[in-house]
Amino acid sequence: MIYPSAYELKSFYNTNVGKAVKNTVKKHIDNLWGDCDNLRVMGYGYTAPYLDKYLETSERCFSIMSGSSGIYKWPEEKDNLVAIARGDELPIETESVDRIIMMHAIEYAYSIDDLMQEIWRILKSNGRIIAIVPNRIGFWARATWSPFGQGVPYTQYQINKTLQKNKFIIENTDRALYMPPLRFSLNIKVSDFYETYGKYIYSPLSGLHVIEASKQIYSAILKSESRTKNRRKIIIPKPAAATDRNCNCYKNDKE
Repeated sequence: MIYPSAYELKSFYNTNVGKAVKNTVKKHIDNLWGDCDNLRVMGYGYTAPYLDKYLETSERCFSIMSGSSGIYKWPEEKDNLVAIARGDELPIETESVDRIIMMHAIEYAYSIDDLMQEIWRILKSNGRIIAIVPNRIGFWARATWSPFGQGVPYTQYQINKTLQKNKFIIENTDRALYMPPLRFSLNIKVSDFYETYGKYIYSPLSGLHVIEASKQIYSAILKSESRTKNRRKIIIPKPAAATDRNCNCYKNDKE
């Protein structure tokens, strides 16, 4: 799988199309979370365009980029808040993050289960994530010139089942990016029109799934207890007493 570099993603978001995509997705994130005052916010994947608003209001805000994409400094005029790490070995304390945004991440994961287990580990018990992934049947999944036309896209059912399998509860599901993947200036200018009316006209063909999920603690505990209860019992015989080991069991036969 070819993972776009951090600089390729940055270049995309610097284009007029990329700016329209950013504005559209940020509105959906804002509708779900607001300002996240005094919360610890993390981004995984390529999330720099979506974290700016949390720099001043959150308790802490930082980003982890995949080792496959490389890294660049962010924010550009302040102390660096970006690190690079493998998805299955995140250098973050257990249960230490309140909110996690996952963008340009899940569709490029080598092992989605390993990644989501790490996300589950570092998320606080009352924490939430927003997973944003390309829609498999949408127009943008076929636009290979964009980052949404690369990696592995998902249907609504597939992303929901992936999250549930990894002990997350689906809280909200939404669709975003109804603007056709065309780089014409007129198409970009009316992106708000597409976003307003596209969900009524061709909702299944949206470019992105936007899923909010929370950490499912009790399910994890029950599954762990179930594995313990169903574990096969092994009977280990006790060693024989010294008097038994020294007895002549075949005495009568020899006589």
